[in-house]
Amino acid sequence: MEKLKRFLPLLVFIIAFLAIPISTEAANLTVKVLIQKAASNCSLLGTGFLVTSNNGSNKNYSGSLSISNSSNNIVINNDVYGSFVRVSSDAPITYNGVKYRGDIILTSSGGNSFSIINDINLEEYVKGVLRSEMPPTWHIEALKAQAILARTYAMSSSGKHNDCDVCATTHCQFYKGINAETPRVVEAVEATRGMYLAWGSGPASGLYHADSGGMPASSANVWGRNIDYLRSVPEPVSYKGTNTTWRTTLSMSYISSRLNGSGVAVGDISTITPLKRDESGRVLQIAVKGAASTKTVSGAKYRSALGADKIKSTLFEFRQPRISYADNTYAPPAARPQPASNGGAVKDINNLHGSDQDKLVLMTKNKIFTTAELMEMLSKPEKSNYYLKIGMERMKGKNLSLSQEQTGGSGAASSASLSNFQLNYSPAQLSNAPASGGSITIYGRGFGHGVGLSQWGCKALAESGWDYRQILLYYFPGTSILQ
Repeated sequence: MEKLKRFLPLLVFIIAFLAIPISTEAANLTVKVLIQKAASNCSLLGTGFLVTSNNGSNKNYSGSLSISNSSNNIVINNDVYGSFVRVSSDAPITYNGVKYRGDIILTSSGGNSFSIINDINLEEYVKGVLRSEMPPTWHIEALKAQAILARTYAMSSSGKHNDCDVCATTHCQFYKGINAETPRVVEAVEATRGMYLAWGSGPASGLYHADSGGMPASSANVWGRNIDYLRSVPEPVSYKGTNTTWRTTLSMSYISSRLNGSGVAVGDISTITPLKRDESGRVLQIAVKGAASTKTVSGAKYRSALGADKIKSTLFEFRQPRISYADNTYAPPAARPQPASNGGAVKDINNLHGSDQDKLVLMTKNKIFTTAELMEMLSKPEKSNYYLKIGMERMKGKNLSLSQEQTGGSGAASSASLSNFQLNYSPAQLSNAPASGGSITIYGRGFGHGVGLSQWGCKALAESGWDYRQILLYYFPGTSILQ
């Protein structure tokens, strides 16, 4: 009976804990952010500190905290704690010049080092991320889309860094705490509070990159894993970003050295030749011919070996392209030709992508539909076949609205009927010509891995009148936005 009395308070606590409904709303979640791994010492500034430890110790402090680690124990202002310490404060805590909301957790990393972790509400975390991932001067609808993706990424990254969910660097998402907050950042986060991109019953992979260069890539071709909503879709509108086009010149000796360091040793390189591209035009395989042997490597490995800062994407070629690369900007054709009737120098849009959605996008790029009409059509995928027939009738010169259809005779859209388009961008325009010589010039498009949302494309869509929902559901087809 005495034993039962002794454990009764603990039993009551457990029952009470189990009875508490656990909220699954994104706005109520917290995220653990790895700020620094293996620190030897640090100082924290705040007001009204409360330190609690796994060894049962807790103490209040005022002023700054001087922290170190000794024999696997956290030492604060000469007070020895256990291997896990939580630091709370009445005001934001400042570490290394950055202010953080929430708590700071200190965990011993073994030896004389410890990790610094920010345990923070998910919404406050997104406020500390958004400015670093997208300029706050961009259109508010683009910022809202980015806020939802930042939130989604954190939700889908639980435990990615052992006891932490995400780190504070570009390996995950660049996070700068309160220092990164601006009025427009706060506006975008609050307007989308708790919203995340969902696939089925859970968060989707909220992936994004700086610039697709004209067409995002599929996850299957970049990482070898096919995810239905991470597929290659063409950019609906033209735009000019800082890296929409780029070029770089590298010496063959530099290339040889970097490839050799990555395990691709072929001797003195004579030629480098793209062998295979995906539907977006990105290089999947590239042959490196040297004096000793010829090896085939993936486009991703080639980029990684030479440096992602130099080879900004795998969407590149070695032959001078037929577009302007002056000052790293891309000027799309001033005027697209009208649909041709003689099947002359045109491109078959089915070579780009065969889905109804993408055909509607290409019709819009060729002025058959307006951007506003495209937004309406993409929101009603069940009517895609109907809209394609409207587009076919417009190509014949008939002025039909989206609510009208010429009855009889036109039928469903066919590959032959849809061949009369001059594309602004097509993978077929990219050359597989080899590179050789003492140095080579690489002409590329876009920046980043290319999967998911293109941030510069998102900016262009927002400026064209798309809202954040339309933007996200276009780049991630089949997903939904939950709250």
